[in-house]
Amino acid sequence: MIYENRLETKPIQHIRNLFDSIKDGKLSITRYDAIESPCDVTYEVSCDAADADEFISKYEMLTQSLAAIGRAREALDSGASIEELLTPDQIAVWNTYVCDFDEEFDAGEYDVGELYEMRECGADLSDAEQEVLERHYEWFEAQCFKRLPRKEYSPVTFVNRAWRYERLISINAPDVVVEEEARLLAEEMLLYYFARK
Repeated sequence: MIYENRLETKPIQHIRNLFDSIKDGKLSITRYDAIESPCDVTYEVSCDAADADEFISKYEMLTQSLAAIGRAREALDSGASIEELLTPDQIAVWNTYVCDFDEEFDAGEYDVGELYEMRECGADLSDAEQEVLERHYEWFEAQCFKRLPRKEYSPVTFVNRAWRYERLISINAPDVVVEEEARLLAEEMLLYYFARK
């Protein structure tokens, strides 16, 4: 599914392209783990092109709610009442994807964000650092499952992408950045709902 005009494809068309590309219960998605050499990863999925419209409807509801939260973020961070700024549906999205988890992760002396950045940059992590990241992933997944139904595909990246999308809108990130995050969010949402182990 690697295609050159990805950045010219709007998120909804990207979703249609994903559904149209499903063949024999298999979906290939381009992954950018290594920027210089993107590769296609194939997933088994329990959907086909006929499911696209219903999925797009759910996706649009989610992204519109996340966008509303992002636009209200400054007021929310300043202590404004969430009930005055957001609709009940938007508050449900806030509680599922955006607000902080009830429990905090104990990373000891380590900064988890810094460890993830080091790993993304290809740095060699010590056994202790790697163990912290493994524990953090397990903790994060457990927190996500308190908010979302358990499926075969982990919700971790889906929740992370939703959170990032809202944050990018809250800081008025450039449209090209927001749209790419919207495409990535769509991919993770599709996998969460339809991917099989």
